[in-house]
Amino acid sequence: MKILAHLFEDFPPWNEQSLTDHCRSVAKLASVSLESIGLSQLGYLCGLVHDMGKASPDFQTYIRSEDSSLRGKINHSTAGARYIWERWGQHPGPTQLAAQIAVISILSHHGHRIDVLSPNGEFVMKKRLFPHKDIAYEKTRDLFLSQCIPASEIEQAVTQASYELTLLCDKIKSCVLGHSPKDNLFYQSLPAKEKADEENYYIHQSLRYFLGLISRLAFSALVDADWEDTGAFGEHRCPQPVWESVPWDFLQSHLEDRLSALPQKGRLTPYRRQISDLCLSAAQRGPGIYRLSAPTGGGKTFASLRYGIACCKNQHAPHLFYIAPFRSILSQNAGSIQSVLPHEYRDSQSSPHPCVLEHHSDVTVDSNTQEGEAMIRHMQRWDRCPVVLTTTVQLLNTLFAAPRQNVRRMASLVGSVLIFDEVQSIPAKMQYLFNMALNFLADVCGCTILLCTATQPESQHLAFPLWPMPQPDLVPFSVDRNEAFRRTRVLNMVSSPGYSCKEIAQLTLEKLRDAPHILVVLNTKLAVRNLYQALREAAPDCQLFHLSTSQCSSHREHCIREIRDALPDPQKPLICVSTPLIEAGVDLSFDCVIRSLAGLDSIAQAAGRCNRHGESDIRDVLLIQCREESLNRLPDIRWGQEATLAVLDSHPADLLSPEAIQMYYHRYFLTEQMKNTMGYPLPSASSESQTLFDLLGYNSYGLEACREENGGIPSLPLWQAFETAETAFEAIEGGGHTVLVPYGKGEELIEKLASNPPIYEIGRILREAQPFCVTLFEHEYKSLCEKQGLYPLAGGSIYALQPCFYDDAIGVCLEPCSSPLLFV
Repeated sequence: MKILAHLFEDFPPWNEQSLTDHCRSVAKLASVSLESIGLSQLGYLCGLVHDMGKASPDFQTYIRSEDSSLRGKINHSTAGARYIWERWGQHPGPTQLAAQIAVISILSHHGHRIDVLSPNGEFVMKKRLFPHKDIAYEKTRDLFLSQCIPASEIEQAVTQASYELTLLCDKIKSCVLGHSPKDNLFYQSLPAKEKADEENYYIHQSLRYFLGLISRLAFSALVDADWEDTGAFGEHRCPQPVWESVPWDFLQSHLEDRLSALPQKGRLTPYRRQISDLCLSAAQRGPGIYRLSAPTGGGKTFASLRYGIACCKNQHAPHLFYIAPFRSILSQNAGSIQSVLPHEYRDSQSSPHPCVLEHHSDVTVDSNTQEGEAMIRHMQRWDRCPVVLTTTVQLLNTLFAAPRQNVRRMASLVGSVLIFDEVQSIPAKMQYLFNMALNFLADVCGCTILLCTATQPESQHLAFPLWPMPQPDLVPFSVDRNEAFRRTRVLNMVSSPGYSCKEIAQLTLEKLRDAPHILVVLNTKLAVRNLYQALREAAPDCQLFHLSTSQCSSHREHCIREIRDALPDPQKPLICVSTPLIEAGVDLSFDCVIRSLAGLDSIAQAAGRCNRHGESDIRDVLLIQCREESLNRLPDIRWGQEATLAVLDSHPADLLSPEAIQMYYHRYFLTEQMKNTMGYPLPSASSESQTLFDLLGYNSYGLEACREENGGIPSLPLWQAFETAETAFEAIEGGGHTVLVPYGKGEELIEKLASNPPIYEIGRILREAQPFCVTLFEHEYKSLCEKQGLYPLAGGSIYALQPCFYDDAIGVCLEPCSSPLLFV
């Protein structure tokens, strides 16, 4: 009897996939995914034995039965991992490392990447390898080796994977030891007696963290290959490996033609052209970390795109990633980018493919249901288009979050070009995770990384800084160019105890007399809505707009278009009240900006929305303090306020000068609370020193607990508490529940999902639904559930918002819109 991997309700015998065919196909796909980093045989090994457990008599009986109650209850992930570990896990050096990476990937491929040692010292990997429940291991192993994959083939893969890891580990050691902590300002500020311990921890933590990322890459390749092969078989198509070579010369030619056809008017045009040309010429340099520090309004989007496309062409990169901090900015810049790139291109078989994938707002699905698992397989892979436009949240989730739909995308990053727009928006607590992950991508994975902002953070103040290339700036600083882009002055109106929202409304209306178009940026959604309500009552005839993440991106884009259309008319007063989402990259220009006290980087970004195109000589940015902002859940903003106040005392005349910005980052990063925060403290831990960064590297607490409990630690290359760290990671603090809202076409898409469409249609609908989704915090989600404001679609895997909880002006409300406003 044939040993099966999958049996679909279809037309026999084409509905039966043998275990041999599945394992070999997954092995080949995973091998291709890891080929560019030199780990193709490690990928092949993981795929070859990942489903050994399906050869068990229990699983074969289940798969041929119609008993759905057994789904997920038969352990088929342990056998292959146990075989690898018993056969090669005790060999020292790279063979043990290859075995352990394969074991972790195989044990985890139907869930989260497991802990090796938990933070309390438990040897979780061993517990998973040798479960109490009988899995008929010996019989399953013998059936698999005799009827599916021979032992000699597995042994050959282990030998070759060990050699691959020998070379890669030498490269990692060279990278880490080549960047001494002695060069960074944090190390130099330490007392002499602490320096040796800090240097030792820096080296060991960096090495382990990089090996942990290698493990995640292998896990990524296995998950993607498994899902792709399973999905392809169920849909009667050939599985698609990672993306083939891309005709970057075609994309570059199209880009240059489109850019040259754009209007070239205005006094700032020569400076923007100079910045763009310097970026293009810098693309001749090799992989590494670079910076683009250009003034707000300097044309960074197109300049960085020219650089990125040219780098991809020169380096034969598989992808160009453009990564923006907010969906609203991504949506706006996506339109600009898509306008200058071709819509599609043809591969070597003349098949058409889209050039650009815009990916944001992953819809949350429940992977514990059959419908949900199928939906996940239909969500985007990052290897379908050469240019991927995505959010910082999606990138951070790809690198650090536990769900497999995030992990599977990681392998697509290898060898790519990554452009981070407004990189200063990375949360403080993620600095070490982010910096060292970028160092890994650049120095180990051969990526080219460009960090774009008008206010470049200086990471050399940190214990774990970025490792930029020598002379990393694509555009050297120029006093003349900087002065040409100076269009505002910041007026310090900060006072204690600060302004109420009604007082800010009064100030705004007074300023409206000589500045007909005003932007007000406050730090919280609640304050923004309170001010919006106060202005609506005080000036009912004024054009008034609200922008926040309580609105879906389609709603925000509609508001931005209306604002853009109204701004040219000085006879019609206009006020926009927004959270900080408007600051980074939104191409709107107001006559005056009022900014609530925040970090200096945010103030600079807000100033970039004032007199953006030099319509007037100099315009005012008023810096105030709003006393109705609760920042308990926003420590980054609170610490930024404190650092800005210190700079205000030293640089009152020019708050946005390069010297003031460097002083700001120095004060911001070197405060005691920041030192204890940048490794991402584990939320459930009793000590701030127990961080996700440490759990994903040296795992100090786990090792110490294991020593105390067992008198020693296991001799292993990897000790990390992967699952503990990755399940605790949240790119958006407070969690995120993505729901469909009945705005615009969202209403029609909700109706489609409510009609129980075929599973293969759901993925397409979800992709179409992205612009009509809102991410709710946990307390918002619970409140709406209690009030029956949400209802399930597609078997409970997706939720939609009741229409009465979505306001046409402000978005999601926690009370029906017909009630008195109770704001989120």
